[in-house]
Amino acid sequence: GLIAILLLTIVFYLGLQIKKIVEVPRLLIHYPPDGLVVDRPTVFVQGETNPEVEVLINGQKIMTNEKGMFKEEINLSAGVNTLNILAQKKHGKTTSETRYVVYKEQKSL
Repeated sequence: GLIAILLLTIVFYLGLQIKKIVEVPRLLIHYPPDGLVVDRPTVFVQGETNPEVEVLINGQKIMTNEKGMFKEEINLSAGVNTLNILAQKKHGKTTSETRYVVYKEQKSL
């Protein structure tokens, strides 16, 4: 009986470790909403992922806190801007989100 419990515990533990490796990282983007129109040349990208997951916005690595939360100011060019947000585990599994933000420059009179 004790050996069976021990074996089940080991199998369960290994199963959890394998799941951690093969599962894609969680990626939630809180801001900006897709299709946002702004009149300033920057926008904050806010979201969260799993702890210890690398986050890149348009290929640029950004910092996350110990809980996986992030907030980064991104420069925009006039017109439609594509923001590719990627969460990548050290084992290579990725999750990505794309947001489009429109920067409409204010016309001075």
